[in-house]
Amino acid sequence: MKPRHTDEDIEAVNSEILARRAGRAKPPAPAAQPSGEQPPAPRQPSDFTGLGKNEFRSGMPTLSEEETADWIAAYRAGYERFAHDPQGEAIITLMEKKLRAALEADGKKLPPFSREERLRVLRKAAAARGNGISR
Repeated sequence: MKPRHTDEDIEAVNSEILARRAGRAKPPAPAAQPSGEQPPAPRQPSDFTGLGKNEFRSGMPTLSEEETADWIAAYRAGYERFAHDPQGEAIITLMEKKLRAALEADGKKLPPFSREERLRVLRKAAAARGNGISR
């Protein structure tokens, strides 16, 4: 029985496959910048030598009151992820303590977690436990 392909045919196909792979392995050419635009400046690496885990750079801008309020609202919105946990209330209390300590270290005051907000989170937790909802 005669082979269907000769060694030369197989070698030609293998060479073609290797050439295609080599072409795909090359990094893409950089995108051309439209005329008149400068490419973005490369990001400078930060120097954190000598800083402890709780130290921050002097001269960094502090958050405004509005930015702080937005950040607090976003942080508190995360409390809902504990709605399925039977210890949700205790977890929320501990997270509030951590939030208060972090803001006090920054010289800011934590607005109280209103009764309505706490009740909404706790109702959601109770409903999740009562309905057997789990994540």
